[in-house]
Amino acid sequence: MASIAIERFFDEFDLAWNVMDFHSLSPQELKEGIDAIETAHQTGQELSDLIQSIWSENHDLRSRHRDRFNACIRNLGYQVDDLRHFRNHYLGEII
Repeated sequence: MASIAIERFFDEFDLAWNVMDFHSLSPQELKEGIDAIETAHQTGQELSDLIQSIWSENHDLRSRHRDRFNACIRNLGYQVDDLRHFRNHYLGEII
């Protein structure tokens, strides 16, 4: 079960990470990109709350995925910050 959740997060991260530059996207692509980033971020936050217990119960998962998981969480944080900046400064949204 834990490995499925981690793999799902990695798949969602890959979709979010592959979103092109916000300025070059059509409105539909921008909506899809925002959804991908927000979904991956939400899943990452939920998984982060459980990850220490997952690592302690599944040493093989920890050794295979911990570094990648931590890097994905860190990079998603940067991407969410960039998205907030774009939405605030270029779309005029109050976030």
